[in-house]
Amino acid sequence: SGNLKSGHTTSCGCVSKEMIGSKHHSWNHDLTKEDRKDSKERNHNPKNRKWRNKVFKRDNYTCQCCSQYNGYLHVHHIYSYHSYKHLRYVTSNGITLCKTCHMKFHKIYSRKFNTKKQLNKFIKDYHAHPC
Repeated sequence: SGNLKSGHTTSCGCVSKEMIGSKHHSWNHDLTKEDRKDSKERNHNPKNRKWRNKVFKRDNYTCQCCSQYNGYLHVHHIYSYHSYKHLRYVTSNGITLCKTCHMKFHKIYSRKFNTKKQLNKFIKDYHAHPC
């Protein structure tokens, strides 16, 4: 209650509880129930794990943007997971990025309709102005 009174917070938590499902700001109305279930289970899907491991191995466990070796790595779908379903488990549609580069990419380009053109620009811009 002290944070509410001082203005450090604007909600006791009830607002965030109301902003679930279709009321949430990042809700994608284009997804089917099957898509939503698939997203929830994606990290536990053996097909996804196999795809991810192939990409890591191909890229020598190295971020293809900043060259970080090992560490906390992600596999990024070059053509986005939800928009290009037929490419979800195609190894050439994945690229290894460190967590930092991956988060920066999505901060700039969001998570919808990502393309190879965006990725190439992101990597080019990184090398022109590394952090």
